[in-house]
Formats: sequence, C-alpha cells, structure tokens
Amino acid sequence: MLISRSVRLIACSALLVTSLTAQQRPAPSPFAGLAKSVATEISGQRALATVAFVEQFFRLPGNRGFDASIDTVAKLLAKAGYVEQSKATAADRLTYRVESRPMRGPAWSPIDGSVTLVGQSQPLLVWATNHNMLAINSWSTPAGGVEAEVVDVGAGADADFDKLDVEGKIVTGETSARNLYTRAMKRGALGVLAPQKLASYKKPEVNRTAIEFSAVG
Repeated sequence: MLISRSVRLIACSALLVTSLTAQQRPAPSPFAGLAKSVATEISGQRALATVAFVEQFFRLPGNRGFDASIDTVAKLLAKAGYVEQSKATAADRLTYRVESRPMRGPAWSPIDGSVTLVGQSQPLLVWATNHNMLAINSWSTPAGGVEAEVVDVGAGADADFDKLDVEGKIVTGETSARNLYTRAMKRGALGVLAPQKLASYKKPEVNRTAIEFSAVG
C-alpha cells in the first residue's frame, strides 16, 4: 500500500491572561524569559542547512524526497528534545507525530532531465538548477532522450491543433502544460513544452528563468 506521511508538532504551554484597567501599568510579559532562552538557541546556520537539504528534492506526498525530508525533520525534533507522541508521558510538553495516510495512486519522483536545442553545446534547461522544468506526472524518455521538431500550436485550442500535424513532434503553445498534453498526446505527439507566462505580480520581466509549477495528469 502506498502511504503519504506528514509531521505534526504538539506544543503544550500555559497561557496567562491578565485583566487590566486603564489605570494599571502593563505587567511584564510572563514569556519574556522564555523568549530570551529561545533566542539564544536559534541558529540561522542550522535552519539554512535544513532548508538546503529539503530544497534539493522535488517533494510530493509519498516520493523519496518527501519521505527523506520528513525523516530528517523528525530526527532534528528528537535531537532538540521533542518526544514521539506514542512514547510521550504526561510530563513531556513538546511532542511530535508522523502521520501516515493511504495514497490513491503511485508517487511521482523525478530523477533528472534536460532540454537542449539542436546545434547548441549547452542545455537550455537542466534539472539541477530548475526543479520546475518537469511537469508533475511526466514520464521518462527512452535512454538517451528524444530529438524532434518543435511545433507551435498557438493558443492550443482544438482548432489550432487541427491546422497542424503534431504526430512524432514536440508541441509548444501559449497555454498550460495540462491543456497541451491532453490534446497533443491524443494526436501522437512525443511531448510538450509549455512556456506559460508568469503572473504580473511575480515580476516576469525580472524573473526571466522562473518556471511555474505544472502537472500533466
């Protein structure tokens, strides 16, 4: 059975509520000492190391990067003094648990990928520098990849496809990867390239190499 997992923290703390009149001076925060203690333990370097480890994976429920990230976070929590909930006692204030749920289908775990224009010595895109270059649920090419003509279908509507022969070719167009995939695969295409434009608030004129999350299935 395929299982999806997640980490949940449970922190038990006492909350002091004080009722003040307009003439009363605010009492010192009961958490001042706690905040100071926490501040001395916070480490930007440790936080960066954790994020760097997790960031190397494309994480989807059930895939190897997702599970490796959960296992790493759970170990860090245990090292910091958190107790796994099933083993905790009433005296343990900080606990965590790893939740597991059945999955409806196989987990998608990308390994590598690249796009190279014929005649160019360097790839246009590589997986190592942009994990969003592959649409979620893409499948593997044959060993060594594929080489094919790229066909532009414009807006990607059925009428646009009807004007062109896309069989055995790679389809691109001004629409989503899912839309291109759905129509192109029915017509025998080898694959799709979907250069969907970023929303204006994401500053596409600045983030010229950014790629949106996308899926094909």
